[in-house]
Amino acid sequence: MNVKKYKLKPTDIFFIFLVVILIIFIGDVVFANGPQNSSRGQIGKVFATEEADSLFGSVNTEKSINTKAFRLFINDCENYILVNVVDDRFVLLNEEKVVLSETPFNYSQSDTFYVFSIDKVYELLVRGGNSITKFQKRKAIFTISNGSFVLEFSEPCPPKCR
Repeated sequence: MNVKKYKLKPTDIFFIFLVVILIIFIGDVVFANGPQNSSRGQIGKVFATEEADSLFGSVNTEKSINTKAFRLFINDCENYILVNVVDDRFVLLNEEKVVLSETPFNYSQSDTFYVFSIDKVYELLVRGGNSITKFQKRKAIFTISNGSFVLEFSEPCPPKCR
């Protein structure tokens, strides 16, 4: 029985290389843009400001905080932070719904807060690199911005409180 050996041609090697690159690219796209609320508990996604504006509309209400002060507040959070602007001031809560601010604030159980993963908040702050962080209410959503980046895809609380 004659077995013919097949010799790879340069075009075959190039084709195999392209297929491998395509598989890597598709895997990266699928996992990078997959569900934002995965089993790892990551809540939120960082967008460029221009993309956020086109997806979520313009900002209706905005409150600013010094990023260093914001980092000090979120140091008291383990996995998630709950945020909102209530009565013209921003309110930060940790997972146990303890107010994280220098001034005490009484909120109602019916007040809606927006839950973000601490990891996503830190990603925003690192990518944004700005000394000011802004809490923003848009049409029907809540965003946090820093520099030229915006964090969205939060979960409203209630009903989904962590």
